[in-house]
Amino acid sequence: MKRNIIKLFLFLGLFVFSSSVYAEKLTCSDYEEMQHDISELIDDLDRVHNINEGDEIDKALGIVVDTMQLVLDYERDARFHRAVSKLSKGYADMNRELFEEGLDTILDSIERLYDRDCSRKMGWVNLD
Repeated sequence: MKRNIIKLFLFLGLFVFSSSVYAEKLTCSDYEEMQHDISELIDDLDRVHNINEGDEIDKALGIVVDTMQLVLDYERDARFHRAVSKLSKGYADMNRELFEEGLDTILDSIERLYDRDCSRKMGWVNLD
């Protein structure tokens, strides 16, 4: 799990400073990486019973919140905004259930945004 958290730190750090964010356009690979890393974080959360303020998982969750806030500047999507708000509130209140709901909703939103920006442009159709 520690390796996953460190990997998440690296990804999110690179994502925040990536040129695609500054270009105000997320690439398909940005969406894919966010989906993958958030899924891994959800798996890590399932293995952790307690989250204490200041521990590695708490720091990783804080970075996710900050990164998703940054993504909001470029994604003008109401559902995504509500998901990030739920995530932020869960983190601020140390409410694990709310935070997990926010992560799940963000994962769904990222998948929808990926479909909007990537799958349809490539001629793919989502059959789900």
